[in-house]
Amino acid sequence: MLKRRCVAGVETLILRNDPGLGTFGIPREWTDLAPPSVYDNDEGAASLLEYRCLLSLSRIVVRLNNIRLEKNVGKA
Repeated sequence: MLKRRCVAGVETLILRNDPGLGTFGIPREWTDLAPPSVYDNDEGAASLLEYRCLLSLSRIVVRLNNIRLEKNVGKA
């Protein structure tokens, strides 16, 4: 983790990607640095997966994959 920022009212952690691919941010609530969720059960595991979080995560993965592909095309 490089930094903590507030982006659009959401505490965000700035993380470093593979060398040469830069950084990206994820909401702190997605990490183990977040306070316990109201959805946590007695065993400590979240019992509910919010579709918005999953959609945001999929967008991050697609973006990172596109960046990696662009870097590989530039090497060819």
